[in-house]
Amino acid sequence: MRELVDAGQGVGMILPIAGITIQKFLRKIRIVMMSILICGLW
Repeated sequence: MRELVDAGQGVGMILPIAGITIQKFLRKIRIVMMSILICGLW
């Protein structure tokens, strides 16, 4: 249990930085997915 708590605290510190990175990554994926869908429709 203690290990989980330590991991949780570590994740809590990393999350803000990771969250920004993930948002940028998801935005890129969304653009790519839209491009594929648009190309697929044509």
